[in-house]
Amino acid sequence: MTVALPSVGAVIRVKTRHQNTYELDWQTIPFVEKIYEGRVVPNDRFDKVTTFCMTGDEHVAVRNIAIENVVSIDYIKGKPAKTQVVRKFHVKSSNGKKEYVVEVVGDKIRCSCPGNIYHGKCKHADAVREKIK
Repeated sequence: MTVALPSVGAVIRVKTRHQNTYELDWQTIPFVEKIYEGRVVPNDRFDKVTTFCMTGDEHVAVRNIAIENVVSIDYIKGKPAKTQVVRKFHVKSSNGKKEYVVEVVGDKIRCSCPGNIYHGKCKHADAVREKIK
């Protein structure tokens, strides 16, 4: 998969489409489309490499946008960052009962396991890092 995340500092209008999990009528309206406008801010270490953060509104200070939910991005100010390739690896847990997704974009690597989410590192990401050297 190839993604072009917006550059930090860019002012954008982003249209998203995601599954409707909030409305009572989710069976009749399975997807929700939203439009957000704001400035792209640095992504913190707990987010996936295929997300970006932008300023929010009166309800949320920072909005985390998953690139797979993006329908379109209009650039009011700024440009997209360099297009990058996202590589995904599926890695089994040490007991073999779970499988985690390790995403690699450029020099960034993230794993979906609790260790990586809370500590920013894990053996699954280390194993992928060794494999792609």
